[in-house]
Amino acid sequence: MNRHKIGSRWMVGTAAVLSVLSGCAAQGPATKDELCTDFDAVSNELYRGVFSDNGVFRAAGELAGTAARYDGSTAVQASAAGIKKISKSKSTTLNELRNATIAIADTCGHPLGLNF
Repeated sequence: MNRHKIGSRWMVGTAAVLSVLSGCAAQGPATKDELCTDFDAVSNELYRGVFSDNGVFRAAGELAGTAARYDGSTAVQASAAGIKKISKSKSTTLNELRNATIAIADTCGHPLGLNF
């Protein structure tokens, strides 16, 4: 009976670990469309008019993660650290965001804030 309990616990634990790992594996390389969609989401949050709103920082955090996974440009990948730093801050400026996203703007074909 003890072996059965240990075996069951081991299987449950293994299943939990595998489900977490499969979720991580689903986060493969990002596409240009994913990158530009997240870039435009930051712009959309800026248009809402509340620059210190958590939405801007949340969208920047998503963009940082996507940029880090983008294999199409090492410059985009390198920009992820700066964007992540901004996403974790309590305030930023439009110039700071634009400077951090220059490589992404080049890839997406438009600067931050001009996604129309």
